[in-house]
Amino acid sequence: MKQNLLITMSLVSLLSFNMYSQNPGNVPLGLQMWLKADEGVSLSGTNVNSWTDQSLNNITGSSDGSTDAQYTADGINFNPVITFNGDNFYNYGTPALLNINPSLQTLSIIAVVTSDQTNGGTVISKGDNATRNFQLWFDDTDRVANYTLGKSVIDGGRKSGTFHVKNEPKINTGVVSILPNPLLRLTSYVNGVVDAIDVNDGTGSGTVATTDVLVGARRDTGNTGSDEEFHGDIAEVIVYNRDLTMLEIQQIESYLAIKYGITLGANDELWDSATSTSSSIAYSGTSSNYYSSAGTIIWNGPSNAGYGYNVIGLGRDNSSGLLQIKSTSSSVVTSDIVTIEGEVGSFINNNSFLIVGHNGAPATLTSTGTPDRTTSMFNRMWKVSEAVSETGLMKLEFDLSTTSISDGTASNLDLYVADDTSLNNYKNYPGTYDSSTKILTYNLIDLEDGQFFTLAEPNVLSGSFSLLFDGVDDVIETGLDLSGLPEVTIMCWVKRTNDTELLQTGIIGQPGIFGLSVLGDDLTVDFAGNIVGGLNLTQTGIGNTSQTWHHIAATFKDGNVKMYFDGELVDSVVNVLGNTVLGLTSAATFNIGGNVTSILGGDNFEGEIDEVRVFSIALEDEQIQQMVYQEIEDQSGNVSGSVIPKAIKDHATDNTVDWSSLSLYYTLNVVRGNCIVDGSDNFLNGSLMNIATGSLLAQGAPMPYTTTSDGLWTDASTWENGSQWDITDLPNKDWAIVHIKDNVSTTASHKHLGLIVDANKTLTINGTNELNNTWYLELNGTIDLKEDSQLVQTDISDLAVTSAGKILRRQEGLSSMYRYNYWSSPVGIQNTTSNNNDYNMSMLEDAAGSIQFVSTYDVPVTSPATLSTYWMYTYINGLTYYDWQAITPSTNIPVGTGYTQKGPDVAGTEHQYIFSGKPNNGEILISVTDTGGVGSVPDVSKTDYLLGNPYPSAIDAHQFIDDNAGVTNGVIYLWEQWSGDSHILNEYEGGYALLNKAAKVRAYQFEGISGDDNGSQDGTKTPTRFIPVGQGFMTEIIADGTIEFNNDQRIFKQESLGESVFFRQNNPSAENTTGTEEEDVMQLIKLEFIVSNGVSRELALAFSDLTTDDYDYGYDAKLDELNPNDLTTEMNGEKYLIQSFSSIMPTKEIDLVLSSDGIESYTINMIETEYIDDDVDIYLFDAYQNVYIDLRNANYDFTSEISGEVADRFKIVFSQGDTLSVNEINSENISLYLDYNTNKLHVKGLNQSVLEVGVTNMLGQKVQTYRNISQDKIENGLKLQDLNSGFYLIDLKLESANTFSKKVVMR
Repeated sequence: MKQNLLITMSLVSLLSFNMYSQNPGNVPLGLQMWLKADEGVSLSGTNVNSWTDQSLNNITGSSDGSTDAQYTADGINFNPVITFNGDNFYNYGTPALLNINPSLQTLSIIAVVTSDQTNGGTVISKGDNATRNFQLWFDDTDRVANYTLGKSVIDGGRKSGTFHVKNEPKINTGVVSILPNPLLRLTSYVNGVVDAIDVNDGTGSGTVATTDVLVGARRDTGNTGSDEEFHGDIAEVIVYNRDLTMLEIQQIESYLAIKYGITLGANDELWDSATSTSSSIAYSGTSSNYYSSAGTIIWNGPSNAGYGYNVIGLGRDNSSGLLQIKSTSSSVVTSDIVTIEGEVGSFINNNSFLIVGHNGAPATLTSTGTPDRTTSMFNRMWKVSEAVSETGLMKLEFDLSTTSISDGTASNLDLYVADDTSLNNYKNYPGTYDSSTKILTYNLIDLEDGQFFTLAEPNVLSGSFSLLFDGVDDVIETGLDLSGLPEVTIMCWVKRTNDTELLQTGIIGQPGIFGLSVLGDDLTVDFAGNIVGGLNLTQTGIGNTSQTWHHIAATFKDGNVKMYFDGELVDSVVNVLGNTVLGLTSAATFNIGGNVTSILGGDNFEGEIDEVRVFSIALEDEQIQQMVYQEIEDQSGNVSGSVIPKAIKDHATDNTVDWSSLSLYYTLNVVRGNCIVDGSDNFLNGSLMNIATGSLLAQGAPMPYTTTSDGLWTDASTWENGSQWDITDLPNKDWAIVHIKDNVSTTASHKHLGLIVDANKTLTINGTNELNNTWYLELNGTIDLKEDSQLVQTDISDLAVTSAGKILRRQEGLSSMYRYNYWSSPVGIQNTTSNNNDYNMSMLEDAAGSIQFVSTYDVPVTSPATLSTYWMYTYINGLTYYDWQAITPSTNIPVGTGYTQKGPDVAGTEHQYIFSGKPNNGEILISVTDTGGVGSVPDVSKTDYLLGNPYPSAIDAHQFIDDNAGVTNGVIYLWEQWSGDSHILNEYEGGYALLNKAAKVRAYQFEGISGDDNGSQDGTKTPTRFIPVGQGFMTEIIADGTIEFNNDQRIFKQESLGESVFFRQNNPSAENTTGTEEEDVMQLIKLEFIVSNGVSRELALAFSDLTTDDYDYGYDAKLDELNPNDLTTEMNGEKYLIQSFSSIMPTKEIDLVLSSDGIESYTINMIETEYIDDDVDIYLFDAYQNVYIDLRNANYDFTSEISGEVADRFKIVFSQGDTLSVNEINSENISLYLDYNTNKLHVKGLNQSVLEVGVTNMLGQKVQTYRNISQDKIENGLKLQDLNSGFYLIDLKLESANTFSKKVVMR
């Protein structure tokens, strides 16, 4: 065995002054040699070639033995040593400053060594066998330190003590006073305790100036040879040429004790040289004081009485060259189990020390006297002294290999830190246990002066909790500091139980920096100790109507503060106090439930708090809303919801939230002793202060809103915590997350961020209501959409692929077995591996059950209803009538593809079907091929595809058209069969209505098999912009590509209000209605062309600033079949049924093309206008008759003697030109001009008064009107109101009933 030994010897001698920049214990005076293994060592590998002292003398000793000593990097307490084996020593020559006569001069020798306890040997010497100045050595048997001082022929010069140097470090100090008696001059101490003298020859006068100073041996005879070679390790040797004062000795010993893990003041055994035996020494646990190099006490032994066992230290002392950032006890007799190491950033301040000692109790567990929420604790407890300067954070390692603690128990042990031995309000820190090394590690621990720590097994409570604060002294302390941050977000759930407190009540925050609190009935944001934002809580449910849960949040960025209540932005303050960063200083860190400001005197919060989060960034509104009603978790480095497994994202910027920006996160799901586990990566676990176990309550906040029993949505008993939630108050927050675990029904519309429906449970939407999902739907049960209720999922809403559930969606079709409906399914086959699956007719139901099928023309009347498979078809990339593809009940119909069926012949005009299956959602792509190629000739080049609305909600036809530009012709064709009871094609009474972005046109009677019509517009329904659930429709494919349906097209529109129209048998209440539509404003003129034989044509002209006079996709619709007598527009040689133009202006002219067989009479009338002001004139100009017809007030009847196409006769115009109408006068003698200097209108040559003057701008808007103006006044100038620069049309209505118009310019 080796023994660690710290030896100090002080002798009275003559003074020699020596100063150096760094000195042991900052004691420079008289320093002659300072050898330390961590400096001045010259190596070849691990061989020590030489060892240079670090005093001002800079003496180098060269290896002089038969071999070199070895360098051991980790020798004592993580510091290096020089290892000697009896064959090595180092020769420092004969420096005069070390030629000390111990009978006349003072001398101090201090050494830290480890003897192997077998052979002993010399640490340092000057002399030989017969005569020597000084020698520090160990006998092979007595195991005590021996000093030989001034040996000569007549003087033995030997002194040895009684403290047994066994297996651990000792500090021996010999002090010789200036007394004449040489036996009394040397007083010995071991570790600061007076050592009784066993052998004392006194101090002799022997000196040998010519003998070398050796380290590791002494000279044999004269200055030759060597003897008493050392066996062991030498860490440090210090030599002064004077005796040191007691304080100086203590400073040096403290430096060495800290560096080498030695306990000052502790001795374990006495050595009896007579019997060569040792006996134990009682030690009470009171160590000596430890001192800094400035003489300041850094560990007070008496004050820390009982905690002086295995004292270890860490510290920085620049004057001593000390930087010890890792330490453990060097004792092996009373060994300890702890190693302490400074973390990165620790001990950056000079004179910073952390000293720790324990109470001497065994390293075993006890269940007696444990603090709150603790199963067992160590009997051994440590005490901390932090001195002079802040030391920083520590890592603590406990070696449990010598204890009886099992691996299972060890892995559950926490580090407990408290201000008293009872461990009241302890802070506990979970660690990590390595079962292979038996090492238990705790990181980032802040140990403060006077604290105690130990190991204990805390009670671990797992679940979903909230904490009840008593409003007196309950608080959660954290180590989070917000100072200096440029941006931040803080948030939590809160339920206030006392709304009568007049003082400002803190909720969460850092005093003087940033926080949320309540002042009276106002929720406030506190910034730099000032209230900068607020919300009156009596309006929200947390004030005078307390006992309800609410989410609160605040952000700071760029000097701006925002406050949120239940996810809604309720207040914002711009450039608050001119700050762009949070305050730089605070007396405390972030806390929960305590005071966050000093305004009006602070108070603690009374009520419950849950789910506390702090981010080092300012979250956007959407990001906050996405996480209000759910906990969060790390998903590949991004913050994700734990209920909705999607990354939190601001979709306006596409920015996610880095998990690293989460500074602190307390879910309160795990309470470990007094520790609230931090869910962020920063390990800032919270500590419960003064909070009793009974204050830990079941989670009450809605994360998410969850049902617990069957019932109505608006019944509080339906919900898990309904009396404390706002879920029954409709409408809910748009960003709410709802979990349906029971059978729930509602009669209202709902919009939610997330919806989860459990297996075998049903959410029933009664009436006609919208169920809107904006982010996530997990459907394992059933959503029953009654009547015209619809499920709308927005563009970022996902249906979980693993959803095993279904929806039920009803839609009515024709009951007649002779009449077709075009259908499309809003659902697909149920599975848990894919969405937007195929549909087949065998899935179709009605109220009585699954639909039945026969293959005959006609069907029997049954319940459930029966359909004929003979009339079931789809049409995919078809050209001709023969491209209709028959389907069977088992045929899988791709999503978004339409199909046909006839009715079941049940009573009534309609029959209700039920679509049951997995709802379609999101992007749906259908590959299409333009089979016919270039052109749009029926049966030749016109390719059609039967599509259909694939969603359980209406879709916006305009958006569908826009999304499929370049693939379709931009027109939707809707089949209507309004009458007839025959299966014979030529007897069908039906046809296709047209719909595009400009207009909607009723159907014409279908004729033949090629898409012709007979010119009779008999359709009873006018399409609307919105296509209802289940509606199939035709569209023309103009290029190979992909048809796209997506959630942006989805919208809630009601058939009962005429907002969408399902094309089945006419419902009189909805006949010819367009409903209410939210669309881009298109000015519309609908003309009706009627032939005397009853054939008619509806022609639509549309105008806007979005369209041009050239072809506009989605706004123009070509005419498929020209009748012998017809009226159309023409563009690029093709006829159009719907044509769009740029905005209406007085000068705009629209050419109409008449087709005539020359034998009929005709009528043109205007049957409808939309979004055109009543004062905008609309004329039909007949160039052949040279007349203008005011279509607002008259129809125009005419005949045509020309057979064929007439393209130069008719125009639609918006002002009358110079041509005479039946009411005009000759304007040859009339002069009209506008004097823009005086803003007066002059008209000369009228010879009569004027009934009305109208001023119309180029947008067709009449901007000014004047009436009853005399001839004299208008000749001398009519003062007009101010006009903007531009062209205007002046219209005069004269007393004679004639009219006159002229265009003028205003500059």
